[in-house]
Formats: sequence, C-alpha cells, structure tokens
Amino acid sequence: MASTEDPMDTSLDTLSPSISLRTHDESPPLTPIPNHADTSLSTHYGTSPPPSPEWSLVSHQHGQQIQSQFDQLSHHQTSATTDNLVEDAADLGAILLSLAIIEQILSPQKQIYSMIKESKDQPLPMFILDKLYQLRSKLHLPDQYLKGETKNLKRYVNELYDVCRKRSEVLVVNVRIETKDPLGPLFAMLARLKFRRPDIGPIDYHCVKKSEFAIILGFFLGSMGCYTDPNYIRTEADMVTIGAAVACGKLEAFIHSL
Repeated sequence: MASTEDPMDTSLDTLSPSISLRTHDESPPLTPIPNHADTSLSTHYGTSPPPSPEWSLVSHQHGQQIQSQFDQLSHHQTSATTDNLVEDAADLGAILLSLAIIEQILSPQKQIYSMIKESKDQPLPMFILDKLYQLRSKLHLPDQYLKGETKNLKRYVNELYDVCRKRSEVLVVNVRIETKDPLGPLFAMLARLKFRRPDIGPIDYHCVKKSEFAIILGFFLGSMGCYTDPNYIRTEADMVTIGAAVACGKLEAFIHSL
C-alpha cells in the first residue's frame, strides 16, 4: 500500500548533508545581495518567486486544475508515470541545465516554455552551440569559433558563469547522492514545480524528457541566483535531487539560512 505521507515533505536535515553551496573558488558561501546593491544583473529574488505576474499569480481555477491532475496521477500511477526521465540529452543534460541558469540570470522575464520550445527546433548539440553564441554576445565576450565536444561545451558555459559572478552574486550548488530516490516520485515534484511557475507550460507527466527537466530546473536555480557546474552534475539522480529540494522549498530556505 502506498504511503500517505507527502512525498515532497522532506526536512532540511535530510537535505543539508547532500546539498552544499560554495563559490567557484571554494571560498566560503556568499551572503545574499543587499537590496540597495548596484548590480547589473537581476539574480536574487529572496524568498518570493520571480516577480513577473505570469510566474507569481496563479488563479484559483488554474491551481485547482493542477491539483486535480496531480491527484489523478497519485491515485492511478502506472508504469507510464515513471520516476525516470526520458533520456534525450545523454551527457549534454548538465550543460543544458547550466545554460538555462545563465539564460534566466541574463533574461529574468523569459518564460521557461519558450526555451523548451527553442530546444525542440533543432538537434540538441546545435541548440546548445547557438545558445552559447547568443549568451556570449549578450555578455560582450569576444567572438570565437566554438567546438562541439562535450568537454569544450562545459568549459564554455563555465566561462559564462565566471562573467556573471563578477557582475552579481551567484552561488554554486553542489549535490551528492547518498540514498536512492529518498525524495518521492518525479511526477509529484513536477506538479509542485508547475504550480510555482505556470510558465513551464504543458507537461506530459508520462514522458518527461531530460532536456525539458534540465531547462525547468535551470530557470528555477537561476531565479534564486544559483549555479551548477556541468562537471559536477554527473547523473540524472543528481539533477532530480536538486529538483526535489527546489520543489519543496528547502533549497531556498537553506540559502537564506546562510
């Protein structure tokens, strides 16, 4: 018989040993930006969701629709409502996650679904290269030929992060997996995330792609002023663990406890 406990009701004590925040150079964690700080990038929203109305205002009817869909999935879970993401990104998932973070930091009003749609218009490696060129241009980095090998893509996206952290405070999120799936079903996490950010757009809970989840999670982390090094996120479980901490609000609470 399935447990009646909220699968996302995970205490901070169970998360804090697995999730840590650090700066890129291993110095002590940075403190939140003062409200009066003169920064050129909007990366930190405090305890509230991003201020855009389409993100933060959820109508009662929309909330009921999401809750109804969540309840149906909870009571009728089948093999189709898998706890695994559909693999479509291979070793590019972590790179896409980091790119989505930078995209949200530089374009805080951009909707999640718009980047998901963009990613489907061309092969993922081509999309990543195009996005790297776009973000480099936005940050006024020198024009250069970008190679498509994974190790180079990781280096390119970390270069973007290095520029961003010089302009505004960005914390680095590290995660270590200690137990297998301790944080509940994937669909429960997604339902919670979508309630918080309706700009995710339509989600097929039965077939969530890794690339879609990477973009969704990246936008959430970017809105909180957090970054993940693509060299550190090695598995789907790493990504899902951070996603669960974001969905239940524990990561945000952890950041503000520093």
